[in-house]
Amino acid sequence: MKELVYNAFTKLREEFSMDRVELNADTVVYGDNGFTSIQLVRLIVELEDAIYNKTEKEVDLSDDAALSVKNSPFATLGSLQAFIEQKIAEA
Repeated sequence: MKELVYNAFTKLREEFSMDRVELNADTVVYGDNGFTSIQLVRLIVELEDAIYNKTEKEVDLSDDAALSVKNSPFATLGSLQAFIEQKIAEA
């Protein structure tokens, strides 16, 4: 899943003409130096499509549980990857 997450993240940063960043587990996804809320929505859609294409499993990355947790799964690439792996395991 790491490659899937990193590829979607990089693709959208390029599409939004954002500066390149080093990709690692601590790279910020949402917030300071990361995506805006609208850009985050685009990333979520991109990831849901990519996950389905790779696994044939439908996952909802924007369900109420994901959006209401204290530590956002959208904070960093590492937390996003772990969240996606959990959602796939539950699907």
